[in-house]
Amino acid sequence: MKDKPILRGDEAPTITTLNRLKTALLDMRRGYPIYWYWGIIEHYFEGNLGSKAVEILAKDKIIEIKFDEKLNKNLYRLTEKGLQITASFINRQKIRDYGLIGIILISMTLVVALAQYILSYSQFPLF
Repeated sequence: MKDKPILRGDEAPTITTLNRLKTALLDMRRGYPIYWYWGIIEHYFEGNLGSKAVEILAKDKIIEIKFDEKLNKNLYRLTEKGLQITASFINRQKIRDYGLIGIILISMTLVVALAQYILSYSQFPLF
């Protein structure tokens, strides 16, 4: 992925930033509140986009950063706002998964109701 923070409108469908960010934040959620991480966000973003993403997420208060002198690295973990965002990602996926089941159940209910209505006016009831 090129280091291009500005894109033309026709290039927008090729952006995978949100999917990468979602995966990184969900990985970080697994260890909350005990674990501090380094390198997860950078792993999902190529080049220097990872460090830029960390800066933006810290500025937006989605992650909290502290410097570890022993590792000589910045460590980060999710904040309350970050947890809320990951919960939204999870709920959105559940709605997608259950949405199809809901559509099928509603469709089946309508078919059964229509069949019952038609059969109630027929001259030769089947039941």
